[in-house]
Amino acid sequence: ITESFGVSSEAKFCFERTSTKDGRHDSIGSSSLSIGPIGKQLPFGARTSIAGKTTIGIRFNETSLSTKNEKLLPFTSLTATTQQTFPLASLNKNPVILALRHAATISSSNLPRHEANAQGVACNIRGYKGKAGRVSTSLVGTTELRVPLPRLDDSKVVLYGDWCTSKATGSSSFTRRSSVGIGFRKGLQGIPLKYDISYTGDGEIKTFFEIGPDFEA
Repeated sequence: ITESFGVSSEAKFCFERTSTKDGRHDSIGSSSLSIGPIGKQLPFGARTSIAGKTTIGIRFNETSLSTKNEKLLPFTSLTATTQQTFPLASLNKNPVILALRHAATISSSNLPRHEANAQGVACNIRGYKGKAGRVSTSLVGTTELRVPLPRLDDSKVVLYGDWCTSKATGSSSFTRRSSVGIGFRKGLQGIPLKYDISYTGDGEIKTFFEIGPDFEA
């Protein structure tokens, strides 16, 4: 095992029991391996990174009336994420940055409901918060152009485009969502503030406020 693999990896074993409002009870045992993010410096100050996670497990449906073998439901999921940043120019010694992020997720049909919900949250894009639902397969992309504002410390404008193609659990068809917009970033006493205005593929305009840094490679 290389040093970079050891530093950037994590193995986890988990046993849990879940219940739903409609009376479903599952006992779940799983193991997962996360690798990364592993970053690399590229020419001209650019950077790239990659991260991945795989999970395998088995779900025991306690409320099913099926046979024992049909109650034991194996599942697996795999996620890979890549991120890149490219300095394009400089304004008052602050770089204009092109940032890219792509993430792909695929999982089996027996994925536990709370894991499918988490995958749905992960593939939400700006303008569509909370609309993905339980997801089994998804491909998500983001492109941002980050332009620093002159004479304003720790401030910038972000022009962005987001898109997502996903398949809901139990569905055979894919749903595509996309949005474009403009955002404003400001650091206030070390706290990164984010305000975005999105125009969605459905023709809606949405605004929202968040706290947290932009992604980096």
